[in-house]
Amino acid sequence: MSTTLNEMLLSCEQEKLHLSNAIQSFGVLIRLNKKNQITHVSSNISDILGLETSKILGQPISVILGEHFNPQTGMPTTLNNRHVTCGVLLGNGSSYDIISTQVDTGYLVEIEPCDIGEKDGISKSHLLSRIFSLSRSQESLETQMQKAAELVKEVSGFAKVMVYQFQDDWSGEVICETGGEEHFDCYYGLRFPASDIPKIARDLYLKTPYRLIADVNADTADLKAIGNDSIDLTYADLRSVSPVHITYLKNMQVGASLSFPIVINEKLWGLFALHHPQARYLPVEKLNHCTDVAHAFCLSLKNDLFSKRMALIDSADHKISKVLQALDFKSGTSLDLMSIEQQLLDLVQAKSGAIFDGEQFFSFGQAVDEAIMICIDEWFLAQEDSSFFTDTISMQLPECLDSASQVSGVMALRVLNKHSKQYLRFYWYRPELPQEINWAGNPQKPVTQNHDTLPISPRHSFEKWTETTAAKSSPWTRADNMVAMKFRSLVLKMVLR
Repeated sequence: MSTTLNEMLLSCEQEKLHLSNAIQSFGVLIRLNKKNQITHVSSNISDILGLETSKILGQPISVILGEHFNPQTGMPTTLNNRHVTCGVLLGNGSSYDIISTQVDTGYLVEIEPCDIGEKDGISKSHLLSRIFSLSRSQESLETQMQKAAELVKEVSGFAKVMVYQFQDDWSGEVICETGGEEHFDCYYGLRFPASDIPKIARDLYLKTPYRLIADVNADTADLKAIGNDSIDLTYADLRSVSPVHITYLKNMQVGASLSFPIVINEKLWGLFALHHPQARYLPVEKLNHCTDVAHAFCLSLKNDLFSKRMALIDSADHKISKVLQALDFKSGTSLDLMSIEQQLLDLVQAKSGAIFDGEQFFSFGQAVDEAIMICIDEWFLAQEDSSFFTDTISMQLPECLDSASQVSGVMALRVLNKHSKQYLRFYWYRPELPQEINWAGNPQKPVTQNHDTLPISPRHSFEKWTETTAAKSSPWTRADNMVAMKFRSLVLKMVLR
């Protein structure tokens, strides 16, 4: 990828999506100060409510929503600072959903249509029953995921629903997919580069319950203000969309999209990602129903991950105990490494390893070139961190590239031995393991230079593009990392006795 394109991708990462000063035009946005006076209003208020912006600015919100409107009342939502009032009849004779969100210096008030002329395909009682069953299900996580995706599809009416899981490098993979065969390509099992959902967009997902892009072809509406102040639209449903992302969706033949974050322990685990071939708007009530389904799946996922973690901890305790019993940190690193060689390897599913104590070292497992082990050790000793994990050591040490068949993945831990006054270093190695990764388009070309209105354009092709990795081991999992850190903690206690 050229330097110019790298710089443009960085520009996308830094795009201030929440300060666009524009909204999607399917609703009206009003910003109130603490006195409930209108300081900002979207320019489309004349089209939707028949009111002129110049006559609205500076007025109390009661001129639009009536004397009894209070932005602090209404149905509470999953966001503590947000309330919703559904089906409010306004002066033009139409009913709207009113979303009020408290921000630092006032409120954001969004007015959105609540009747889209569709009959509900599922009763509320039946929906709640299915959501409850999903959260209490004893079925496999994969089955629950599929059922959740199908239920979101049924409630939303969107043609295609996917579950998208983020990887450690923030690339993502579609791990579940239902519907949309007649309109879209199949993305199941395909990987998408991290730049497709940049960090600023991922951060916004942690702050909002959903993201609806109702019509990729619709014009935006600018915000008009009393002064020149722009406002933070982080919490606004109507927040406008990056032009690059609009082009991205159009290249996928998407007319409308909707996403629900899957958040585990305050970290973005993945998304329910919905696509529709034409424009599609959903009222707040249906959006909240879909959010409830996503939350039910989050609960199941969290329980599944917790159960696996507890089982791993129990297993790790037993394995670590056996290893530590054979190590003597007072008279030397090891009295009987041969007897625990396999247990050392099994701790983190490695093929080989080494223990360094001062200038001496002991290797175990499959043979590894001594010079490479010493090279890695010297490099690690120069680092500030006491632990290090990689599946591509040649990225840090290019001299290791020729030995990739022996060492590509390295897990390293360091502890100061109180008895020898030297650093104890534990290493586990994994050999190169060529893997095929199926990408949705070429990950090396996520964008192309553009000479039209946008400086860059997202890739046009999302067809399967297969990458075969080289000089890369199987990745260290979070479970491997957890075991290693627990091992280091227990070693540290032993050497401080």
